[in-house]
Amino acid sequence: MHTKVKLEAEEAVRILDGAVAAHCQIVIEFASAPGRTVNGTLLSGDSQSLLVQVTGNPAFEWSKFAGSRCEARIYHDRRYSAETNVLDLPKWGETQGITLAKPESIAVLDRRRFLRAKLAPSSKVEIEWKTDGSDHRQAVSLLNVSADGMACRVDDAMVSGLEKGRRLRVRFSLPGGNQSIELGARVTNLTPASVGASIMGLQFTTSKEDAESIRALRLAIEREESGVRDEGVFA
Repeated sequence: MHTKVKLEAEEAVRILDGAVAAHCQIVIEFASAPGRTVNGTLLSGDSQSLLVQVTGNPAFEWSKFAGSRCEARIYHDRRYSAETNVLDLPKWGETQGITLAKPESIAVLDRRRFLRAKLAPSSKVEIEWKTDGSDHRQAVSLLNVSADGMACRVDDAMVSGLEKGRRLRVRFSLPGGNQSIELGARVTNLTPASVGASIMGLQFTTSKEDAESIRALRLAIEREESGVRDEGVFA
């Protein structure tokens, strides 16, 4: 069981504003669907609400969650939890969003590391793709990763070659740096995040050659969720 320590209102506002500015990861669990989580990135926020971009394309009937209560777990300098509710479920193209009421209070949790959500500040993913017969390779900031996909920050100079639907390969390291994961993926969305940069959502594609890597990633995530390696982060 996690120990929760409620923060003072002023500190809670500071943490939430900092998490939005850093486009931190947020994991949402709806009260009506216990045990199933939605992985996303904080895109923006104001005094009333937080806008989340969902990572990947989870199989939810989104309309059922309109106005529902949920727990939001936010991963910034530490792991935080807040009770809130869904204000809206916007969608742009194939990208699913969730607008949450800005929590009035948040609590810090005892566990500081969570593989699917908490990454080292220097986390990188290497992306390889082809454009007009030319090979390209670039290391970009990895924001979050789950067994279904990931989100990363890319410079706008790269975006012209990484349009939605583009197939590519990604390579990143598991905690401890003992195992490298390489997977096929496709671009699901590109959302402007700040001046000169966008957040790119990727969904892993399934193939025979990637089956073992997907299995290793799922097992690593399961280990972290069960608390076996609370201190692990992606290198």
